[in-house]
Amino acid sequence: MAALLGASLLLALPTAPLPHEWSLAATAYWASTICGYAGAMLLAWLLLLGSRPASRLLTTDYAQGIELHRQLGTWGAILIFAHPLLVMVGYSEDLAFLVVPDLSTATARAITLGRVALWLVLLVWFSSAVLRSRMTRRPWKYLHFTAYLALFFLVFHIPLAGFNFADRPYTAVYYWTLLALLLVAVVARLGGALGLGKHRFTITSNTELSPGVHELQLRRLGPRPFTPTPGQFVYLQLRPGGEEHPFSIVAWDAEEALLTVSYRVLGPFTRKLANQSTGTVRVTGPLGSFTHQVDGDRTVYVAGGIGITPFVTRLLTENATREQWLVYCVRSPQHATYAPQLQAALKERYLPLYSEQAPEGVATELPTAQRIMELIPAAPANRYFLCGPPAMTQSLTRGLRAAGVASNRIHTEEFSL
Repeated sequence: MAALLGASLLLALPTAPLPHEWSLAATAYWASTICGYAGAMLLAWLLLLGSRPASRLLTTDYAQGIELHRQLGTWGAILIFAHPLLVMVGYSEDLAFLVVPDLSTATARAITLGRVALWLVLLVWFSSAVLRSRMTRRPWKYLHFTAYLALFFLVFHIPLAGFNFADRPYTAVYYWTLLALLLVAVVARLGGALGLGKHRFTITSNTELSPGVHELQLRRLGPRPFTPTPGQFVYLQLRPGGEEHPFSIVAWDAEEALLTVSYRVLGPFTRKLANQSTGTVRVTGPLGSFTHQVDGDRTVYVAGGIGITPFVTRLLTENATREQWLVYCVRSPQHATYAPQLQAALKERYLPLYSEQAPEGVATELPTAQRIMELIPAAPANRYFLCGPPAMTQSLTRGLRAAGVASNRIHTEEFSL
């Protein structure tokens, strides 16, 4: 990210001619132009890489892609916010300049377009950095889309605010590159929403395995390569233009072209999915790299509820490769999805913990790092994969680190759906 930020600032430097004098006002205005162009370019890259196919061209590690997206948004917002602040210094404006719209002249209206863009960028940043943990996925996602509107306002603000591209050919090239990135981002996003470029699968079965948890089996249509590895996930879209939601891959049968995912019925999307027994779905992926860090060391998987799904394939098929343990945290035995298969494969290394209702003679308990280390030997030397509710994975991560487990031996994925 540091390289991308540095490159954006460096490429933005020639967009503004050097000031005739290095006074505070002149320097501030010169810097404001650079910050504005660099921030707009970072925002354009943010939108473009928000398209999953475009993001995968840069990195196949989904977590890295998410972190890059976050950093682009943060630094883009900082630079875009710095632009009007520096203009205020350059022109000795007061704080009203940032918030009070002015429609009195053509130039004033163009500057107001920039104000609107600033408000939208700050709204996106605030909803992501401050409110995300308090918001459900759907309103957060729709608020996030206002970043497209922000960049549209920016690309109109730049030429209408009085910039003469004829005298500054480099700036003209920079501006048209910015506009091209925006158009590509919009086309990529619309294409993805309409299902273009996605895999097509047909539903073969959709059954309830345990209370509130369903297993969905899908058969691939068409010859396009689809080669997932254990721990990855896909996005499912029920209809063109509809929402997409992520689901961990439980199994992939390459010979039968059969994909299996499991999901907990929790919101409008999964309730609708639970009622689908036939039909075609569109699939984006496979994505992610969770559990790719496995090696020959003793491996401990800790799953909370539906968080078992990324682990199933490895637990059922790779016990000859390494010593594998499962700590399975569920409400009751009835909620332990895939329990018979997992118990048969792991035997004494299958360790269920019941939080609400346990079999006779077994105490209910919540998962703790101390309890896991009591159950499984050589705790600091083991490799840990944690998947479940955020509160569980965060608490266990802190506990394992406090017990001396190195950070690079703890791998997490949080399930909030």
